[in-house]
Amino acid sequence: MGLYVEFDPVSIGLPEYLEQEVDEEVISVEIDYADACDAFVETFLKISTKIVPVDTGFLRSTLSA
Repeated sequence: MGLYVEFDPVSIGLPEYLEQEVDEEVISVEIDYADACDAFVETFLKISTKIVPVDTGFLRSTLSA
């Protein structure tokens, strides 16, 4: 058992599509958040590993993404 969080960019209020004007025509381009999400998770794990309290080490050993 552990803390589990599942989200996607749209569920936290970020747009799924970006409207751009090309040659006087408005087109919608899907936004790829994969790299940003990966960077967030990597940073979160680095920080949480350093600040999580350690008694037996179990909590630290269960941190994952």
